[in-house]
Amino acid sequence: MICDANSSKADFLALAPSTNNQWWRYVLVLALTLICSVLISNVKWFVASKLGYFTYGSDSFESYANTKQMDANLSFGLLFVSHIFFIFFFLLFYKLIHKAPIKNLFTAAPKFRYGRFFISAAIFFALMLAVEVINIASIGAQNIYMCFQPEQFCIGFLLALLLLPFQTLREEIIDRAYLSQGFASIVHRRWIVIILSSILFGFGHIYNAPVVEGGYWSILYYVSMGLTLALCTVLDDGLELAWGAHFANNLLASLFLRYNNADHITNTIFCTSYNFEISRLYLLSTIICLGLFLFIFTKIYHWDWRRLLGKIEKPVIIGAE
Repeated sequence: MICDANSSKADFLALAPSTNNQWWRYVLVLALTLICSVLISNVKWFVASKLGYFTYGSDSFESYANTKQMDANLSFGLLFVSHIFFIFFFLLFYKLIHKAPIKNLFTAAPKFRYGRFFISAAIFFALMLAVEVINIASIGAQNIYMCFQPEQFCIGFLLALLLLPFQTLREEIIDRAYLSQGFASIVHRRWIVIILSSILFGFGHIYNAPVVEGGYWSILYYVSMGLTLALCTVLDDGLELAWGAHFANNLLASLFLRYNNADHITNTIFCTSYNFEISRLYLLSTIICLGLFLFIFTKIYHWDWRRLLGKIEKPVIIGAE
């Protein structure tokens, strides 16, 4: 059994700023963050164009990277470094406009619980690896071939460890923290916030290749993933478990098996000429593993699921940074 010394904590959803919490501040924070991160990212594209890695015009950077034999690691790095800019500007404008402790976006515990992050990542990685193995069996192992290049893979692995935490934090801190706390200050019901967060997360992936090519019913995969991460956040009162699981999921996708229609070209261990499709078997096996993931942490941390039906009460004192 894992003990948690920081079990005494406030309600994470109740940590929206007690003042400076008007709706227009949320719009302003997100708008300024997006504008500034895009402007700074354009410097990156300008430098890349001068070095011959990017051409302004009708082709997007990603299509250029994928069709002009650009190094996959360089492509990955240039694309994903933008998330660092986004996180920096978001936290800056959150602090300036809401004047609230940044820690409240991460956890309701006295301090960030790193152990939870790593335990969640390890367990989720193992569970989703099982889903991938099932998927490989369904498309046929003969259609999978090894494309492992040790040097390139090691570089890609280090880049993934460096950049994927920012990429996944971008989604977690906006969806499961910032907007969820904002919704909670209006509706005051945990289950409503969880549903809103799950739907928002799902439709945020509506332009991913599996949804575009496989039909909009495929969005159920992302909604179920969002629901699991939202439940972890609410039941555990912090982003640690959700962020760890999200990171592990994207790390596995970036390093294990590259499909023909992958959104980003990375140096993986295995490759296939098949497109990634969210089949009914894949969706069912994923939902089973998500349920097992929730069951494991319910047992470890003794979650009280009855809290989901309760009302969100504003704490008397909000922890300082």
